[in-house]
Amino acid sequence: MARIMTSGTDKDWFETLLASRWLIVRNMLLTGAVVVVLLWLLPHKYTAYTTFFPPEEPQGVSALELLTRAVPPEFRLGAERSPADLAVEILKSRAVCMPVLNSRIFDGRDSVAVYRLLGFRDAERAYSNVFKFAHFLPGKLGMVRIEVTTRWPAVSASLANAFVDQLDAVERIRRSEKAQQARQFYEEQLELTDKRVKKAAKALADFQRRYGIFQLDKQTTLLADEMARIRAEVLAKQIQLAVMSRTMLPANPAVVKLKAQIDELEKAYRDVEAKYVRGGSGGEANKGNLPALALEWGRLRRELKIQENLWELINQLYHQARIQEVKNTPTLQVLDRAVAPSRPSWPDKKRWLAVFVLLGGFFSVLYVFFEREFEALRRVERPDNRWQLFLLSLQEDLRRASHYLSQAPRRKRHTQRR
Repeated sequence: MARIMTSGTDKDWFETLLASRWLIVRNMLLTGAVVVVLLWLLPHKYTAYTTFFPPEEPQGVSALELLTRAVPPEFRLGAERSPADLAVEILKSRAVCMPVLNSRIFDGRDSVAVYRLLGFRDAERAYSNVFKFAHFLPGKLGMVRIEVTTRWPAVSASLANAFVDQLDAVERIRRSEKAQQARQFYEEQLELTDKRVKKAAKALADFQRRYGIFQLDKQTTLLADEMARIRAEVLAKQIQLAVMSRTMLPANPAVVKLKAQIDELEKAYRDVEAKYVRGGSGGEANKGNLPALALEWGRLRRELKIQENLWELINQLYHQARIQEVKNTPTLQVLDRAVAPSRPSWPDKKRWLAVFVLLGGFFSVLYVFFEREFEALRRVERPDNRWQLFLLSLQEDLRRASHYLSQAPRRKRHTQRR
């Protein structure tokens, strides 16, 4: 029955569409015209972006991992966070966002606060909605990308650059404060080490005045000097570890690396000490062959060498911290400064126009299809069976459409053979 009602061949589909082609084309053109008008009336938004490399310490450790004041403690993580991820977290913090939102910008008539220009009553509300207009994206190659979207091209570019400048300012302050703390700590250690040097020198001088100067063999002297050098390096690195532990977690790769270096130096010290104490082949010194006074003189001399070497190492760290404290160079390597975009990023006119024109054509085809089915229903003599016949005819049409689509590859191959 459904075949009778739908007049039954696949050509009915094409004949119906062909007969209604101008209706479909007209509806698509009208839809396109309406969409063009709406797109012209909608407010446009412009996106500006800037990219940069996050700051790094001279030793290759991310400087952002050391930030203690501008970033909440939960962001100060160890090895699982890359410099780019940490830079993104700091960009989201109040230390960066609030100064940018409270800054003033010229809107063409007067200077106005950024949060008011963006349509917020206060900076706190703007900060809670910052991700509606600003996006901070870590890149695959370690870069960070900042995207800012507003209704004004110049404002978008200005805000994107402002986020970078504020991050750089926060990082400079952080580095200066960290260097100041390190300088003060090294200064205290220098004073303590200087006292130890004087104490060790006095003890050695008193011993020599009382018992005279002892002369050890060359091999023993070299081993003693090597022990003093290694021990001084161990003490200096332990002082560095104490400084780093103030701002870094134990899982931080820099802390782990420094601890490994200390372990290696202590192992080397034990090896040299074993040669010095037990003696061995190759003309090495033997403790049993040295007088007790000579051993004591060697111990005092070695202690003096340790403190002198330690003082030199701490003095180098102290001067490095002083230079870093007064250093005011940029901490970020900006690859692309944001510029005012010439084209809006929203709405995407071409995509919107294509989508709505296709939707207009799709609904026009549906309209033609249902109009044909209802026209067939109106010709039925028994009104009680109309809906049943409509459902049957709809099922038959869907079956034909599915069969036609499934036969499309076979028809294509047949056409190619011909």
